[in-house]
Amino acid sequence: MFIFSNSGVNAVPVEMAILAQQAGVAVIGVLSRQYCAQAPLSPVGKRLYEVVDIVIDNQIPPGDALVEIGQSGLRSGAASTIVGAFLLNAILTEAECRLFNEGEAPPVYISSNMPGAAAHNAELLRRFKPRNPHL
Repeated sequence: MFIFSNSGVNAVPVEMAILAQQAGVAVIGVLSRQYCAQAPLSPVGKRLYEVVDIVIDNQIPPGDALVEIGQSGLRSGAASTIVGAFLLNAILTEAECRLFNEGEAPPVYISSNMPGAAAHNAELLRRFKPRNPHL
């Protein structure tokens, strides 16, 4: 399971990581180590990096704001969402390539605008809907 929490201290992501691990699920936390070190702890009393199996540091500065607005002392330009999406896509793509190199057909949805997508995606739904009825 991937859990994204830029500050790494909010109660819900930390509690979710703890519950997932108690259920035997491996947990990967994506967070900013620098931000996490500065942010005050939630009532849970733990930081996400303390309760996950693998930590990915997204390198986002505290406050999740990259651009200083003039001389105002204010910052804007959040980056954690786009960096998190990029990291997740990079990891999934690498996993798909490794599956393929091991002789497995990775279950990848094809854009509905591509030829053959309807049949390909319908087959994936047929295979995986019993495991995930929300598909």
